[in-house]
Amino acid sequence: MKIMTQSSSAAPDLRWRLGLIAAAIIVVITSIPQIGLIVKRGSEWHGSYALIDFDELSYSAYLNALIHGRPRRNNPYLGRDSDQTNIGESYFSIQFLPSYAIALPARSI
Repeated sequence: MKIMTQSSSAAPDLRWRLGLIAAAIIVVITSIPQIGLIVKRGSEWHGSYALIDFDELSYSAYLNALIHGRPRRNNPYLGRDSDQTNIGESYFSIQFLPSYAIALPARSI
């Protein structure tokens, strides 16, 4: 029979706490550009966002197409849908779960 000591059960709790603290620090640090933009623009913010990665514009176009009811297999660069031409899967269409996690609630608004 193994007896649990307080030190062995405290180690996983400490790891979870440290992990959550690290995650919170990363969220705060990565939000600084967006918060700065909102503070600087004030009431003229109008939903704009800070860009860090080069593919965010094309991903935003793909997500906007999904929000407006276009099919999953669409090309944000050319504006083509899979029902217009026989286009295959793209970088965006294979990552459909995060896209639909954002697009479906946005459609209801």
